[in-house]
Amino acid sequence: MQLKKIIAVIIIIILLITITCSIFILPSKEVKVIEDVISIQNKMDDNINIYTNTFDNPNVIIDPYGISPLTALITFKTEDLVKIKVVIKVKDNSSDIIYSENNESNAHIIPIYGLYPNYENTVILSTPSKTKELTIKTNDIDINLVSTFSVDKPNQLNLISMEHGVVGLDQNNEIRFYLKGNYTHDIVIDDDNNLILSTNRYDNNGNNTGIVKMNLLGKILCEYNLKDGYKGLIDEIDKTKIILLSKNVIEYDIQTGYIYNEYDISEFDDNWLDLIYTGSEIVLVGTKYDLYFDYKTKKLSKLVSTETVDSKFSTILVDLPKINSATIFQDNLYTYTRDDTQITSQEKIYDIKDLVINELFFYKLSKGIYISSYNKTIESKKYISTLLYKENDTDVKVYKEYDRLVIEGNFKSDDEVYIILDKLFDKHIYKFDSNKKVFYINSYGLKGQYSIYIKVNNKIMKTDKYVNF
Repeated sequence: MQLKKIIAVIIIIILLITITCSIFILPSKEVKVIEDVISIQNKMDDNINIYTNTFDNPNVIIDPYGISPLTALITFKTEDLVKIKVVIKVKDNSSDIIYSENNESNAHIIPIYGLYPNYENTVILSTPSKTKELTIKTNDIDINLVSTFSVDKPNQLNLISMEHGVVGLDQNNEIRFYLKGNYTHDIVIDDDNNLILSTNRYDNNGNNTGIVKMNLLGKILCEYNLKDGYKGLIDEIDKTKIILLSKNVIEYDIQTGYIYNEYDISEFDDNWLDLIYTGSEIVLVGTKYDLYFDYKTKKLSKLVSTETVDSKFSTILVDLPKINSATIFQDNLYTYTRDDTQITSQEKIYDIKDLVINELFFYKLSKGIYISSYNKTIESKKYISTLLYKENDTDVKVYKEYDRLVIEGNFKSDDEVYIILDKLFDKHIYKFDSNKKVFYINSYGLKGQYSIYIKVNNKIMKTDKYVNF
């Protein structure tokens, strides 16, 4: 009897040691944190010194924020309070880009737009008494694009959103703007010529995490992360409000992140192509349905369908022409047609907007910010013990963005894969879709240090990393 008690105590001690080693002793490496774009760009602003250069020897920063290579920022000081006039010379001398500072100053931060790629661009700065000519050499842009569109204003560009970036073409169909980094989908241009586009990050459903507002230099002024993601369709209501397609159609305040209204589309499954605000209606255009929501009542008021619909929609079913998308797919090319002219591309074309480079607004270095609303990442109800783990033999990569943990791995499609975050009395288990290569775990609902485990089929493995939330 005494021997049994001794054996039982030994077993309990071994279990306690195992639990302690598993939970309290963290792995040797903390997950690498990838710095986010806004933090990087804010640091770039911090390093711009306006007062170290003069008008005769200005500081020229090409692509100042790393994602808009056909722009530049010029900084310098002047002894007197003056307005700087800017002339960006075009190749045919017919339509130079010309603008001026709004206010007199002795500290000048001048954005330069509309540069040609792979070209020695001439930029002329002038005060009432002096002139300075600069040459800004840019790199080439590899874009496969053919256009018969034309613009008739000297400072106007056709801004074209494609899969891997946004391109701006002038009246001679020359590229004069390029935004790289997968900030794409529908384009909204506000009164200050800021662009509203998708983020370049994705969620577990394959949607963009939200939208960004950025200036033409590529400086992200605000990133709005949405709890149900963003599906690429957006339109402007007024200076502060937009509508966008998330899980439903959302009326959204871009100053505060407040959701005014949500228009339920859960009963309609379609490939949605366009979202339009008409002033009195919000129209969601699909391949099978066009949904018309009355903006005052916030209710679905009209339905156009090429399919048989439930009888409960019979009172709003109307015989209107089906709205067609401006983007069509022909011979392995994406073609966007408007006014009997077209643009073709080997990449998908999402949207085209006309951009006019207006008189220069006073440029201010300002901090980019985040406005975020997150859902807690869905957890598995399956219980997995991490006591009897083995050494990790997978090639899984784990790193952390500012707001979530990212797990990348190549698994077989029939593998059953789980990610486990474990600390004392706080375990979180997530099902990794083995058909995908990436899984995201939002920080929401997590706090402290977690050891990271991976379960592949029947094998539990402990990685050599821990993550801090």
